[in-house]
Amino acid sequence: MAQNTDHFEKCENCTNRVSTYNYNPQTIRGNYLCKSCVSSYEVCARCGLHYKFGETNGAYCQECDD
Repeated sequence: MAQNTDHFEKCENCTNRVSTYNYNPQTIRGNYLCKSCVSSYEVCARCGLHYKFGETNGAYCQECDD
């Protein structure tokens, strides 16, 4: 019988599979990050989305800073 993998997504950074049933950080592009790659991103203090370092304006992303 085929395994159901509908609840898995790929990490935006390394393309390893991550489960969407567990908490996984989400990027502005709507993709998920695995536990290993999340340290390469910073989180917006308002919306909670993760951005690559340098993509935010301090503590907030561009949309939340406006």
